[in-house]
Amino acid sequence: MASENSSLTSKVFSLWNSFQNQYTPIQTRGTNRHYQNFSRIRRTFLDTTAKFNNRDDKALEEIKRYEDFTTIDWVQDAIYERSRMNALRSAAIENRFSWNTWFRLSYESSQAWIVVSIVGAIIGLNAALTDIITEWVSDLKFGYCKNSWWLNQKFCCWDIEKP
Repeated sequence: MASENSSLTSKVFSLWNSFQNQYTPIQTRGTNRHYQNFSRIRRTFLDTTAKFNNRDDKALEEIKRYEDFTTIDWVQDAIYERSRMNALRSAAIENRFSWNTWFRLSYESSQAWIVVSIVGAIIGLNAALTDIITEWVSDLKFGYCKNSWWLNQKFCCWDIEKP
């Protein structure tokens, strides 16, 4: 592969050099600017090719593995989780009266409920803010309270609405 790349690049460079020899532009200050730019490109191309050819096969295998559409092995993940919980329970049996063990077991058993509670609180807060802001914006079409601009019409005109 490397010899094919080097032969291809040598053919491209020889073609470019023959083009440069036939159609050389007028040189300014004794240098050929087009040739200098190409030599920079050639060096970059050769460096990149060398780096690409010297990469670890391990990185290539990683890319190839994702190209094969591999997925998470849920069975292996479940086995790992079960063995982790068994190790935690056996540690709890050995240290039955330890506060640290009790706290770890309590945290492990309530972890899902903690996440569900936090997500529920965030959704409830989002719904409450949406309701308050919607009511306030819809009351803006009737005007706003001069003393407290953040209040809606119901709370601003509290005294007027009382019988």
